Amino acid sequence: MPVPLFPPRRDSDLLNWSRNFAAMISAAPGVYGLTPAQAASFAALQSAYASAYTIARKPESNSRTNILIKNDARLNLLDGPGGAWELVRLIQANPNLTDGQRTGLGLQPVDRHRSRVGPPASPPDMHILGVAGRAIKVRLRDVDHSERRGKPDGVEGAVILYHVGQTFPADAGQWRFAMLTARPLFEFELPWEVPAGSKVWLGAFWFNARKQSGPTATPRSTIVGEGLRLAA
Repeated sequence: MPVPLFPPRRDSDLLNWSRNFAAMISAAPGVYGLTPAQAASFAALQSAYASAYTIARKPESNSRTNILIKNDARLNLLDGPGGAWELVRLIQANPNLTDGQRTGLGLQPVDRHRSRVGPPASPPDMHILGVAGRAIKVRLRDVDHSERRGKPDGVEGAVILYHVGQTFPADAGQWRFAMLTARPLFEFELPWEVPAGSKVWLGAFWFNARKQSGPTATPRSTIVGEGLRLAA
């Protein structure tokens, strides 16, 4: 069976891709510029996803709870620390790999004749997933390819901004810098001087490797909670 190319859209294709990817990098992590610890960490994420996928597929255990567990395992496998996107970026940046080795992992060959990448043309599609105390969990997506969980091609990361108030400002100078992130799924912790119960707006824009920025995402708002954030 051919190995699907990354990133697979369907759960079944992701299962096949991740199983092959885990086996290949575990057998020879150094060949791909990875460490044994990175390979072992990914293998654990893949095993958790495979187990959750199997349970969610069975008619007798195809509950809403088990589907949510499977979706969380998929998210960790792709976007979590040590997940697929993190390792794929390292592998694709490795100049010692051949196109055949990349294809064997289910990755696209590197186009060595690409033209210079310009500034990001579109804003991120930003969603606030939840708030725990002052910690806000956020996911960014490629607005032009909403089925993708990673950053758009040519994007290095995102700048995150915030504003405290009932409405968001049109003047960019009134926004405050929050953080830089290379991950599409992240948490931002607000400063303690922001009072509990405040309405907080988040903004974001992509930037490329040359630090050229794109347009700003549609601002999203949430309410700051009270108390300390509990460890996961």
